[in-house]
Amino acid sequence: MGDPNFLSVPEAVYPGNRGATAASASASFSHKHVQYWSMVGITPSPSPFATLLRRSKFSSFDPQIAQVFASYDGDAHRGNWGFKRPLALRHRRAHITVKAVDTSSQQTEWNGANSQVKFIRKWEELNTGSKRSNKPHEFKGYDSEFSPMEDEQVNGGLDNLPMQPVRNINAMKPKQFQTYLKQLRAQRSDFIEFLEQKGDERLEDKTMYERAQLADNNFHGEFIATRAAQEAETMESRYINKMGHRSGGLSYSSPSSLQSYLTTKPQPGRVLQAAPPIRGKPEKLVVAFGGLTHSLEKRQADGVQMIKWSEPASKERGIARFRLRDAHLYATPVVVGKRQGAKAVKIRGEVQIERKGYASERSNNYTPGSQAYAGALASPGAGSGVANFSVPPVPKRSLRAKWEPSGGSKATLETLRAILGGQPSGSQ
Repeated sequence: MGDPNFLSVPEAVYPGNRGATAASASASFSHKHVQYWSMVGITPSPSPFATLLRRSKFSSFDPQIAQVFASYDGDAHRGNWGFKRPLALRHRRAHITVKAVDTSSQQTEWNGANSQVKFIRKWEELNTGSKRSNKPHEFKGYDSEFSPMEDEQVNGGLDNLPMQPVRNINAMKPKQFQTYLKQLRAQRSDFIEFLEQKGDERLEDKTMYERAQLADNNFHGEFIATRAAQEAETMESRYINKMGHRSGGLSYSSPSSLQSYLTTKPQPGRVLQAAPPIRGKPEKLVVAFGGLTHSLEKRQADGVQMIKWSEPASKERGIARFRLRDAHLYATPVVVGKRQGAKAVKIRGEVQIERKGYASERSNNYTPGSQAYAGALASPGAGSGVANFSVPPVPKRSLRAKWEPSGGSKATLETLRAILGGQPSGSQ
């Protein structure tokens, strides 16, 4: 007698092979005169081709999306990049972008991408955030009869508008586009009500044509984005919001100025030349820093002179250590369709010089959060209470000497005490 809780599996015979047992393929047991049969599926081992295809870069390749590929160790030495055929590039630190795996001439089209990878690594090393801007400084603030000056408040509001998903008219078929136009025409009354709710004084007593001629006119875009967001938020909606990254994937963190200062070190740069003068603004210099050109106020140059192109012997002229601040992103990289990669990125910012001896003014020079930072004692100094890390510390003024009365002042005080002491009680 066996354990009643234990299910014994009897041996069976395959119909096609009477000498083989099927204990691993079928099991039968009886419980309360009811017989159950359970078939155990046998998973075939994957073929070598399927394993190679799953591990290769070809499985994730999309000709419409630009991707950067790398190869390491012995594969790079043999030119094996995970595609159909080996490539002529055999450097383990190289990076490429592939346009076509197999052309009509039986070749793999690829381009080098080392510059793009280095640019991203430089930006990660700076560990700074960026602000998205719609248009560069040069196209803002020009007042003329052909382009009137825009309202600063409205202009700033347009730059800070949140990104809202809208219908992609470029992906619509002709019939879908005509249907979409009919829907927009039916919302004309809602659009007029939307303009009235904005409360803009410039829109009062004006026709729709006159409103469309305003320099900062983006009311139709706001209305379409608002309606698209309302449709996507309903329970019956089957749309998925496609929100693009604000910086195009350049940086997924938003560090503060203090965090960037404490976690990074100043990097070398060079002052190239003077920037074009702009009326009403301080003079600026053009600085090559981090693979891009930025601006630096001339009054903050701290004695660093521009490079002289006529004197090739002055190699160290204009070199200093800088930090990036106020970075503005005007164009994101294009990786879908017409490939441009990092070449399409347009970033402009302002840099500041790391003044000599300023790091020693900090009360604790170790990395915040480290064991050395927690165990170090704050060193007494002028910078122990400084919180602004972009301006050099200013020493505090010494306390004034305590005032003591002179001889004439003492005599006057004694006379007043005698007069007050001689008054009768109750008198004023």
